[in-house]
Parts: sequence; C-alpha cells; structure tokens
Amino acid sequence: MRTLLFATLLVLGARARAETPTWVPDRPNATVAPVVLPLGYVGLDIGLRYEGDRPGDEDRLSVPIKLRYPVTARWELQVTASPLDWEDPPHDDARMGVSDLAVASRTVLTEGGGWRPPLALELGATIPTGSIGLGSGSPSFYALLATEITPWEAVWLDLNLGLSLEPLRGVGRGFVADEFASAALGLDLAGLALPYLELSWAAAHAEPGADFLQLELGTVWFVTERVALDAIVSTGLTAPAPDLAVAFGVSVLLER
Repeated sequence: MRTLLFATLLVLGARARAETPTWVPDRPNATVAPVVLPLGYVGLDIGLRYEGDRPGDEDRLSVPIKLRYPVTARWELQVTASPLDWEDPPHDDARMGVSDLAVASRTVLTEGGGWRPPLALELGATIPTGSIGLGSGSPSFYALLATEITPWEAVWLDLNLGLSLEPLRGVGRGFVADEFASAALGLDLAGLALPYLELSWAAAHAEPGADFLQLELGTVWFVTERVALDAIVSTGLTAPAPDLAVAFGVSVLLER
C-alpha cells in the first residue's frame, strides 16, 4: 500500500512539473532575456531594494512591483511601479511617496535555433505619476534589443542594447537621446538556481561625465516550478551609480 501511494505521489509530482511551462523571471537584474511568459499565465514580481552612497549622500529604499501579461505567444505587456519610495537626500528632509509608472511591451522577433540566437524588442515609457520630489516630472521613453548566447552547456550570456529619450532639464523643453547597454553572464544549475554577474552602462549626454556604470552579482532560486526568490548586491563604478545596492525579491507565475 505504501509503495502504491509513493508511486502515485511521484507520478502526480512529475505531471505537475511537466504541466508547468518553462519561464524566466524578469528580476532582479536589469538585463532582460529575449523571452516572454507562456500563454495562460501572469507574472508577478515583488522586490525590496536599498541604494546607499557614502556618508552625506543620498539613500533610497523602494518596493518595485511588476505585472507581466502575455497577449500572444510572442508578445507581452508589462506595468511596473513602486507604491513605497523613500529618499533621504544629503541637504534636504527625507521624503516618502510613490514612484512613476512604467509601461512596456516586449515582442520576441525570433526564437533562435541553429546558428541564430533569439532576439526580442522591448519598447517602454515612464509616466510621471510619482510623488513630488520622487517622480521624474516628465515622461521618458526607451527601446532595446535583447538576445542570449549559450557558449557552453549550462552557461548563458544575455545582452541588451538600447536607446532612451530623456527629458532635458534646465535648458528648455525637449529630449536627449542616450545609449545604454548591459550584459549578464550566468550559470543554469540544473534549473534550480541562476547565479550571474552583470555589467550595465548608460550614457548621459546632457551631463558630461555623468555616465552610469554598475557591476552586480546576484542569483535566482526556484523554490517551486512557479515561485522564485532572488538576491543581488551591486556597486557603482561611476559617481551616478549608487556606491552600494542590495535587493531581495520574489517572482510568481500565476495561472489565469
């Protein structure tokens, strides 16, 4: 009887695993993978992020939440916001409120195969809905191409290259075009964990010498087939990037 019960549990567990499609969480790193969620599911990402600089500079705490909704097998919509943002600027009182709202659309252009790597296009915009002193006050836009290379088995390299339109500040109306890029090199540990090392860069043409460069170390742990935990620690290599950032989060794949 025990043998029969044990065998039944094994079959049910294997069936549950087989029925849950492969998915890739969209956090914690900035580099996105050229994939979308499977149809019939919704993705929910929730995190806690702290950014700190040397004493006397700004500290920030945020709770980013992202909702991912696949419309077709190759097209996904995303909405991101932080309902709780806290900043402690160096020469002003601390402030707390909500962040701007970010919306994005990701389309898989090619799924890859043979010598061709997968390729996805993501278009996004930031809507200035944040609290005074926390939000940007102006909309911004971006477009990026994402691809993935697997040089060896269980080794993956995600690459992003994009262009953003950022509002000009203090010099009249208009936008300035800034390039950005990132690369994340990681391991796939039997589908249970995805440790990675990431380098991200962004130009700042409106402010010479204010280019953003950051190095990040993180990992994702798949607790179950539909729940993943993550953690990161990063350091800025240029002044605009925070000296230290740490983040923790959870990603959940929900069936519609």
